[in-house]
Amino acid sequence: MDSTERDTGKTVQTMAARIIEIQKSVKHIIIASIILIIVSSVPWTSLIIGILNINQCSAQRMIPIWLIVVGVTTIVLFYYWMLYLICGIWCCPRIDDVKQIYIHLAAVFCITFILFLFLCAWMIAGCVWIFTIKSSVNFSDPTSNNYCHSLTYNFSFGLVITQLSLAGLVCCLNCCVLMIYMCSSASD
Repeated sequence: MDSTERDTGKTVQTMAARIIEIQKSVKHIIIASIILIIVSSVPWTSLIIGILNINQCSAQRMIPIWLIVVGVTTIVLFYYWMLYLICGIWCCPRIDDVKQIYIHLAAVFCITFILFLFLCAWMIAGCVWIFTIKSSVNFSDPTSNNYCHSLTYNFSFGLVITQLSLAGLVCCLNCCVLMIYMCSSASD
């Protein structure tokens, strides 16, 4: 076998390895995209319900606006992270300067933290708007001052309950992880 055949064989192996790497990257992107679509269906639904019923909640006019803002902010957050992950797969391996990677990561986390704080404050506002009219809301008479479209109110109510439940679950999990860490540190 001469050197030309060996070089061709190495080139083919290198190309095959690169194709396998690309396939793995594409597979991860497809899986992440499917998960993102499933997870982002709730914010899209929130946005659509809020827009369609913007003037159909005289009992508390902020509820449809709350749905719109929650939907838009969450969608921005999801797609921002998706863009970050896609860029991280293709761009970061090509960045040689570790400091530059840390700067990008810090910027991503700062923006995420700001959006997260806003969503927490907006959730509290939503709780106030939704729970204060719970006993007096009217779903049947659109001319009533206490009227709110049933889908708008019930979706908002369910969304707030879900958000509060998830927040409680995250707090409990963080406490458990902290206790395990403290116990393992104390035993060392």
